[in-house]
Amino acid sequence: MFNWGKRMVALLLLTPLAGFAGSYPNALNDLGRPAPAGEITAWDIDVRPDFVGLPEGSGSVEDGEALWLD
Repeated sequence: MFNWGKRMVALLLLTPLAGFAGSYPNALNDLGRPAPAGEITAWDIDVRPDFVGLPEGSGSVEDGEALWLD
């Protein structure tokens, strides 16, 4: 069971971490860049349950089996 002593230890250990995280509010906001439209399109790989969104297929079942086994 979680008693008061363990709660106090947890509070004392986590309090400095909360202060540290709050002292750098923009640290993560300065990372990255806006994604260009072409990059978003390239990563848009949603496939619906009715298979809409899949690219056109090619090859044969045997080619697919060899690729799967590799």
